[in-house]
Amino acid sequence: MVDRIARNRLAEEIRHFLAGLKTNMDFDRAAFDLDSRDRGVVEIREAIWHTYDDFQEHRLVGQRALTDDQCEVIARCIVFLKSDDEYRWPAWPFYYRVLRLVISLMSFGSLTGCFDSFYDVGGEMAVWPFYSEREYRTAKDAPVYFAGSSRRGAV
Repeated sequence: MVDRIARNRLAEEIRHFLAGLKTNMDFDRAAFDLDSRDRGVVEIREAIWHTYDDFQEHRLVGQRALTDDQCEVIARCIVFLKSDDEYRWPAWPFYYRVLRLVISLMSFGSLTGCFDSFYDVGGEMAVWPFYSEREYRTAKDAPVYFAGSSRRGAV
């Protein structure tokens, strides 16, 4: 189920956070106040939460700025949120999420790819949150923000 209102709102909150217009605390409040059963919204919101410190208020600028790789993933998240694609990744079991987080923290993210290979879900991790390269390319070829289109309810 695609929740267009929640997706548009989350996409806009992410854009403001990345641009340094909102602090992590502002983003956290806005993102987690969204009440949606759209798994894309829920999973992307959780993934973004792992990119910032939620103990101290800050903006994603200077030393707190995201890496190019993180920005690439987040840009894909925004493209996904503006698409009408269903989130097709299976729900990871709780134990897997906890183990993945612990391994990520202990290895500074370098071993999560190896760990993920043990839990093969059939999708293409390189284009997450999209499930396949084809889905990503299709959405990317119809950019909502850059095309001036309101066909998907651009914010």
